[in-house]
Amino acid sequence: MKPAKLPSTLLLLAFLLSNASHAQQFWLTTPEFQGGPKTAIALKGDSTIFVATASGIIRSYNQAYKFDTCFTNPNIFSLLITANQHLLAGGVGKIYRSTDNGHTWDSAVLNNNFGIMKMLQLPNGHLFATSGALDATYTGAGVYYSDDDGVSWAQRNTGLGNLLFADGLAADKNNRLYVTTADELSTGNAGLFYSDNEGQQWNHVDISFNGQNAIEDELQVTFTCGLSVAPNDSIYHSFEGVANNTGVRLNLRKHIADVSNNSKWDQYLVNNTNMFWMDRALGDIHFAQNGDWYSSHANTINLGGTYFRKNNTTTWHRHDEGLGLDVYLQRNWQRHVETSNGKIFMVQNLDERIYVTDTSRYTPTAINETNNKPVVTIYPNPQAAGASVAVAFDNEEQKQLTLLDITGKLMFSTKTRDKYYSLKTPDAEGLYILHIQQRNRQQALKLVVY
Repeated sequence: MKPAKLPSTLLLLAFLLSNASHAQQFWLTTPEFQGGPKTAIALKGDSTIFVATASGIIRSYNQAYKFDTCFTNPNIFSLLITANQHLLAGGVGKIYRSTDNGHTWDSAVLNNNFGIMKMLQLPNGHLFATSGALDATYTGAGVYYSDDDGVSWAQRNTGLGNLLFADGLAADKNNRLYVTTADELSTGNAGLFYSDNEGQQWNHVDISFNGQNAIEDELQVTFTCGLSVAPNDSIYHSFEGVANNTGVRLNLRKHIADVSNNSKWDQYLVNNTNMFWMDRALGDIHFAQNGDWYSSHANTINLGGTYFRKNNTTTWHRHDEGLGLDVYLQRNWQRHVETSNGKIFMVQNLDERIYVTDTSRYTPTAINETNNKPVVTIYPNPQAAGASVAVAFDNEEQKQLTLLDITGKLMFSTKTRDKYYSLKTPDAEGLYILHIQQRNRQQALKLVVY
């Protein structure tokens, strides 16, 4: 049996309380962030965090309080947790795969030496990845596809032409895929593409907007800064390009139902300027569960940073409170992950730090008799494997406790009338579900074991 790590738990609690006292600062740094400049982040469950660094991948089982190294490789550009809770890491000409939280790895060798920049998974389990050159050239190998949980990959580039620096990747609720490609000559042959058949055929999307007689309406994309699909079913495309002979930096949006027609895109302004065609182009957007939006703009210390949009508002605000710089002393693109209660963890590309904010912390409506859920708390959570957690109830009526693993396998079941029950955690790390049934009331809670 592994002993409960009481001192670490108390230290973690002290750290969280310290964070609360600095609420006026938008970003706080985690207690530990070894490994050098960061390039990607992924969250498994509510506590296991993986971060790609200049020297490999570091891992934390307790919400970034303490890290250890789980993979040594200096060229990791993207991370993804699959539906099977496996970890994928996009490298140079390879996609690495671990089924045991990074303890052991295998890899799929691709037919190129390009970096794997972004990955996503559709609800049916099929995986997609985009690739691009690591130097200043706009070359790449396009899009890769896997239907075996990342064991093997094949290219799916039909319709993309010969411009295969793929710099954006997204999917909507209908499983339509979107990918963007870059073109340093701005010929109009790159930009946004969509596929309704999982990348077997890509269709080019013409981009136009209202140039207000100041510039041409028709646009040619040079490279994409951000590509995201919002909960309101709009696609957000931010890029740099040209309109005839005029350079543009734009943030555009369109409903997913209209992407395949030739209607004009709507512009949304981030920076209030008369030169509306030279806006601050945003990176990928993270849509927090409480309705807040997070993005970033890569630029100088005075212009770049976090761009944040509060729930039910349309105005973007720049935040750099607590935000450091990358190795080039600039602000850079940011990547975000979110816990179930709305805590945001972030890495800024090529910045050594790992950031956290409670700005979008999500507090569910108080649980009471009217919504048929018993009031239940688990502490500590996360907890070490083989240790004990205290399960507290709001009454002394009989309750059925059932613990399941993420696959639905029964781990434990008992009945109790106690208001406080000591539950031994499973011996294997992972995410578990504690189900409580009490007369006509029931509730399911997550238990994270590390």
